[in-house]
Amino acid sequence: MDKKVYIFGAGASKAVKMPIQNQLLNKIFSFDRESINTNINFLNDKKDDSFTFDVISQFTEFNNKRKILADFIIMNFSSNKIKQFYNDIFGDRNKYNISNSIYSKSIFINREHNKKWNEIFDKIQEIDVALEDIFTLLDKALILKENFKIYSDDNLNDIKKALHDCILYILANNMQHDSDLYKHIGDYFVNERLKHNLEDDPYSIISLNWDILLDHYITNACKKQEEDIQLDFCYYNNDLNDKPTSTLLKASEIYNIKLMKLHGSMNWLMCNNCGRIFTDYINNISLSSLDDSNKGIKCKYCQQLNRNYTLKSSIITPTFLKDFENIHYKNIWHNAYLDLCEADKIIFIGYSLPAADFELRYILKRAIKPEAEIVVILHENDKPDKYLNLVNDGDDVDRSLLRYRLDLPCYRYKAFFHNHKIDFQYNGIRGYFDC
Repeated sequence: MDKKVYIFGAGASKAVKMPIQNQLLNKIFSFDRESINTNINFLNDKKDDSFTFDVISQFTEFNNKRKILADFIIMNFSSNKIKQFYNDIFGDRNKYNISNSIYSKSIFINREHNKKWNEIFDKIQEIDVALEDIFTLLDKALILKENFKIYSDDNLNDIKKALHDCILYILANNMQHDSDLYKHIGDYFVNERLKHNLEDDPYSIISLNWDILLDHYITNACKKQEEDIQLDFCYYNNDLNDKPTSTLLKASEIYNIKLMKLHGSMNWLMCNNCGRIFTDYINNISLSSLDDSNKGIKCKYCQQLNRNYTLKSSIITPTFLKDFENIHYKNIWHNAYLDLCEADKIIFIGYSLPAADFELRYILKRAIKPEAEIVVILHENDKPDKYLNLVNDGDDVDRSLLRYRLDLPCYRYKAFFHNHKIDFQYNGIRGYFDC
């Protein structure tokens, strides 16, 4: 039996209009109430309303947090012209003493200032700043336990949480739609698993994405089967619906579908006391972490012991200082490494193999067998000929130089897997799954 490993990147989610990383800041500051997807119950399968946190009820919380984020970006990444624009609206921002809780001041919380903030949100979209730069700056200062300019540790933590929560909010809104493509993919993976015996390990899925597209649609496809079959996150999770933990599935005679989310998931909530991660395979619980009250979702273990705790969404943010030391992530990455070692075929779907993903590149280089087959599923816009054909055939054009100046995924794959035969397919995720 040939073993396959599927690796899903951002392009796999972009196909159904989920924002990719370099679009998130723009989405955060261009979002308004009219942008809310009104199909708010699509991912909420629970009868108990205490678990339902929709994008409408959380909009005010989101709006306040993006003000905090906007303030930090303007003060540290904008031009003097934009800073002056900001100061002209709210007065000289440089005179504020942020250590004395600037974020509780009226400009951040009073509704009467919302129209002024909308002007700022429009202006901030002119600032050219990468998400990685913001997270790395914050993480570096927090790791070193240093103040950064006028910001204390508490301020930096507030800003990082604001950015984290704004990302979750935007992702949650974009999850509120149906997808025929992922219905098809969910059915595909369930049917492929049931073609094999319970004890077999025919394939696994590695995802670099935070969204729960695969989780939701695979779980829905599992519900339609007579056999007991369930997602396997490859670590000891605590399911909010009391489903068996991933590590006990086969022992419980339940078919498993391995889904290893290397950067965490918007629907994993970690208790900051006991360290347990609570999961929901199908419902949208991510917005509960925007509010520290944790309404409706509790750590039943710490609650019984009367211990203080908070449930926070568990995602690895885009920073050059990623921290994978948590025991749950170590288990996920170790299982991903083992499956890659055993794989006869690796299928990359919508993944561009960026140089910044050095952690994954390391285990790919360390694990993959020389004889393993490599298949790379990309979009038609990634095809080199599409760009080379735009260039005239004149003598003054060095086409070989141009080819390697183009920053296209295929060149990164060829350089990285230089001893492997690679099958590039440019018909995208829809073409690969034939839908």
